[in-house]
Amino acid sequence: MIRWKQRAPAIGRPQVGRPQVGRPQGSPLRAYAWLISLILLAACSLPLSREVVLRADGREQLLRSQATTVTDLLTQNNLSLGPLDRVTPPADTPLSQGLRVTLVRVRQEEQVRVEPIPAPREEIADPEHSVGIVTVLRPGVAGQRQVTYRLTLEDGVEVRREARQEQVLQSPVP
Repeated sequence: MIRWKQRAPAIGRPQVGRPQVGRPQGSPLRAYAWLISLILLAACSLPLSREVVLRADGREQLLRSQATTVTDLLTQNNLSLGPLDRVTPPADTPLSQGLRVTLVRVRQEEQVRVEPIPAPREEIADPEHSVGIVTVLRPGVAGQRQVTYRLTLEDGVEVRREARQEQVLQSPVP
């Protein structure tokens, strides 16, 4: 049997065709740096889940959301803003851990009511009685008026009432 003499490879010259088994191909620091970079890249690409409190339509709920703004949170929960609705904090606010978001539904409606008009009374001070006691000569008859109000409701609760129009239906009689 013939044995060939093996020559040591020249320094700086890799051996061609022969894999180097058991020896690392690069430095260990390079491998760790690559691994850490990969982990950080994966962590940055995952959306953050935040815990927020949402109060809307008479319910308050604690939610975990990956939304980035208040508008995104409302959209995720199938809530839309009406023309008069208010949201606190503003809709473009970025979500943060523990943020409290409140949606107040505001609507306006008109209401027509018939109200009494008090009757005028004719009174005189009676000197025979003590101070503050008066005698009514003629009581009069109350009248009626129709008043149209504009009501402002927030979450179904009336917060403002304005008289928009008034019409006398029956004048009071003295």
